[in-house]
Amino acid sequence: MIKKYALLLFLLSFYLHASNASKVLISDKKVLAQVSRFFEKKIKKEIIFDTQKKYLLTQKNVEAYNNIAYYLNEENIEGVETMLHSIIKAFPKRAVTYYTLADFYSKHSKISKMREAYINYIWQMSRQNKVHIVPKKVAKELKELYPIIKDLRRKYDYLSFIKFGDLNKDSVDDLILFVESKKGKTKLLVYIYDTKLNRYTLVETNEYLPPSYATIKSQNQVNVKEDEMEDFYFLSNIHLDKLLILSFSQANYHTVFRGIDNKYKFQYRNKKMKLIGAELLNYSRTRGNGIQESINYLSGKKEIYSVVDVHTKKGKSKWRKLQEKKLLNLEEFRYEDVY
Repeated sequence: MIKKYALLLFLLSFYLHASNASKVLISDKKVLAQVSRFFEKKIKKEIIFDTQKKYLLTQKNVEAYNNIAYYLNEENIEGVETMLHSIIKAFPKRAVTYYTLADFYSKHSKISKMREAYINYIWQMSRQNKVHIVPKKVAKELKELYPIIKDLRRKYDYLSFIKFGDLNKDSVDDLILFVESKKGKTKLLVYIYDTKLNRYTLVETNEYLPPSYATIKSQNQVNVKEDEMEDFYFLSNIHLDKLLILSFSQANYHTVFRGIDNKYKFQYRNKKMKLIGAELLNYSRTRGNGIQESINYLSGKKEIYSVVDVHTKKGKSKWRKLQEKKLLNLEEFRYEDVY
């Protein structure tokens, strides 16, 4: 068995180090399939990992790696998903890898993950002005999302979040997209999957959210010393599972370092995303204290307690009644106004 593994590693290393490795792989598509049958499809993922450790992924061999992953996927060999994600992590703008990943998820009936990979694929193909060569099956699979993504790419530079989750409790995943431009413009789009029409329907948008941390960092706005940084806040995460939860963070580096971590919860009600709750945390890193507020807009109550008291199990929380008002829609939400 060791000799068989050694043979596989030799073949893979030959492909990776050949002067024109990608063409070798493309011109002889049956080679790896024959090797797989020789091993009776018992190739362990550790062998793939060992190959990746021995032959580090680089710009020179990334195409060969992608093609190897493609053939391993064709033969249903374990470890392909990890291999593809490692390529995407190193080369996030590589469109063809998203396509191969989508094919992997399609074979394993992971529909939402497949669509996420296709969305990333279309986005990257649009960046490269290659939409005209996108296979028809991709457009067919994404249906109405296909032209929407192309249009968004013309107006925005970053596709920062793609999230799936069941917002309307019909056991079918709905979709959230968050896009950003280099000029700081953002847009959050909420799509509910209409099971009667068999397509995604846009229910709400918001163009007033701050940029994500990844975008700020990519623009080198935070690559300075802490005491030289300007105050800024950013969208730190989007969570989607029955509720849409938007997480924001804010840093104040002047005087004493203080920070803010806030979460706002939205629920799909009456065909709109309604703000129903919030968790607000204002803290001092240097002093180790802070105030936590838990707000329930449905009941009209707010609970306030000290972060220090919670950790030391001392003190009690305080309850306050909110001024009665209608639930805020997502499209009306302004981070600065709500906080």
